[in-house]
Amino acid sequence: MGATWVRKVLSPEVDRANFELEPEKVALRLDVNLDPRSTNHAHADLWFCELGEGHRRTGDKYSLNVVDRKVWLYKTGAPGRVLGNIGDCGSDVIEALMREAAKEFGTQLR
Repeated sequence: MGATWVRKVLSPEVDRANFELEPEKVALRLDVNLDPRSTNHAHADLWFCELGEGHRRTGDKYSLNVVDRKVWLYKTGAPGRVLGNIGDCGSDVIEALMREAAKEFGTQLR
């Protein structure tokens, strides 16, 4: 279930965001582990980074874990929190999370 959510909800939202961010020379990176042999739940890390030559800054990592049909968010310096049940955690929730991450990344770039 969690792997399906990552493939059908999270990954397409990241792809859409990257298409929109391309002119800004910024991208959202996504690293997933959906292999049940290495973890007992779907796991995805996402973070913003600058594109281009030379030194590229990266933003804080956001870890999403799907455990017992709930999507959990973990990030450095904050306690884990439930974003919602798989069925309720759709594009709108992911877009809000990406806006939050983009705002934090923007402050790092200043």
